[in-house]
Amino acid sequence: GTAWSTHQDFLDANSLTITEAEISESIAAFSHSDANGNSISWDPSTLALDISGIVRVDGSLRLGQPHGQPGLRGVKYDGTGTIYATNDIHIDGFVVPSGNYIADGNLGLIAAADVLIDEATHVSVFAAIYGQDEISVTKQTAVAGALVSTTFDLGTNVPGVFHVPS
Repeated sequence: GTAWSTHQDFLDANSLTITEAEISESIAAFSHSDANGNSISWDPSTLALDISGIVRVDGSLRLGQPHGQPGLRGVKYDGTGTIYATNDIHIDGFVVPSGNYIADGNLGLIAAADVLIDEATHVSVFAAIYGQDEISVTKQTAVAGALVSTTFDLGTNVPGVFHVPS
């Protein structure tokens, strides 16, 4: 049915907008849902992010906590969903499924500007990632999923990037 002028128009019309600009161990628990089946909830005590559908953040989003304790710096997700930020996405810790990638859930990350992946080394990110302008993976981070962008900065520390369809 509906024709959309841009992908952004589609995302704006079909997403649940949340006010949280950070999802990390230091952010209080939250839960949001809408009548279209979009939902997101966060439990900082278990680092569990449950997502379904499309979730929008106005501005930039930070996943994980920079310079925090390694075991508490990231996000373990359940469900299948997409997080869309109207500016940048900063990934500052691991972003991994709580079960098996793809089979038990998958995560899409869309940034209208840049995606900046981790300031620390040796973390894993399992997601399909789109950055409108640039994706930067500057440390020894392992990325499994897909990276799509206009330009890439893979730094000098040899990140591992693996296209993983299943």
